Amino acid sequence: MSSGLKNYVDFWKEVYESPFPMNAVREVDGEFPPGMVEEMRQMATLYPEPYYGPFHEDIKNDLLLLLMNPGEVNEPREYLDHWNPHIQQRYTSWNRADYFNECGQFDKEWISIPENKNICSPDCPLHVLSKVGCRWRRVRYREAKHVIGLQFELLNTMEFIPYHSKRYNELGKFSEWVMSRKTTHMSYEALYDIAVNHRTKYIIGINSAWLDIFNSYGHRPLEDISILDSTGNLKGRLVKYQFTNNSLPIVMHLISRTVRLPLYPRVINEILRMLGLPQAKEQAPDDQIIDRLSSQTILVKRKASSSTEEKKKFLKQNDLVRINNEDLMISDVQERKSNYTEWMKTIKAGDKLEIIKSNNSKEIGKEVIFIKFKENNNIVFMKSNGKTEYNAKPDCFKPKM
Repeated sequence: MSSGLKNYVDFWKEVYESPFPMNAVREVDGEFPPGMVEEMRQMATLYPEPYYGPFHEDIKNDLLLLLMNPGEVNEPREYLDHWNPHIQQRYTSWNRADYFNECGQFDKEWISIPENKNICSPDCPLHVLSKVGCRWRRVRYREAKHVIGLQFELLNTMEFIPYHSKRYNELGKFSEWVMSRKTTHMSYEALYDIAVNHRTKYIIGINSAWLDIFNSYGHRPLEDISILDSTGNLKGRLVKYQFTNNSLPIVMHLISRTVRLPLYPRVINEILRMLGLPQAKEQAPDDQIIDRLSSQTILVKRKASSSTEEKKKFLKQNDLVRINNEDLMISDVQERKSNYTEWMKTIKAGDKLEIIKSNNSKEIGKEVIFIKFKENNNIVFMKSNGKTEYNAKPDCFKPKM
């Protein structure tokens, strides 16, 4: 292990071997800026978690996931009492075998994981930390292994900022302080070491915060693409970085208000391609790929105004526009309704539709039976198993030919 990763691991081990871990962090990073503790709220009560995984051992067969921050811990007191002792023990005494006891390791195929029930084994190290056990991490295992199809052993993570929070808001006014932290520099050096020396198998990120770090160290993306479906809806944005010519690629999956790995087939295929793997998913033939490094990007508000109308005069066919945080080509902005309004005029109960958009990639391409429109034009339809579904938007379907 060279200095970048070793310094990172050794620092946090020393922090948690000290009697007052938060004081040990302040000695390196200084005091938190005014208002930050109040904004983050839980950072004052829960110890930071900069990474999760046996980074002091061999991780070459693992997936590394880059995250924003550990987020909120909304648990009753009987669970919260376990958190800080668990964190302290993990950074000082856990080894690779301890991580292998996590439930996500044992799912050999895609399984349903309930939202409000703890189905993880009592032997799982995360069982006592939450009323839903290891659910969050188990879902990420499911997405990576059984949706994307990656082959790896452990799912390890690194955080942009290690503190738990009830609110995040991109840290806003605190971003300058975050970027100047010595521990942020340690995180970058550790990641650089991992990527350049191929210390892990894959590196994927599911947030935009790390882009600020990459940019601050002079790294520019090799690729930056948006994937749109046939109706112009943004299904994902992927940004690829590579620190050196021979280092591991880092693929960032960006989509607003979503902290998860992608489910849409074309986005999955593009991730696999960027990682140097064969594309494996059947994808819609009329998906669109927008190269953001070469396309003109113009901001347009949805509501018409004089400034909006002026901007539209300069839009060309296939220019990229942003409307309510969605990336669309100007041709799609002009035509997106006409993609489905014609068949909406003629469809009748009993006609067949094909699903072209769904949060569950397994549903795409399936045939359903149209029943009726609701007042808001959303659709009531029946699946092949006889189950009736409500409130699906019309642009999730196309007529079955």
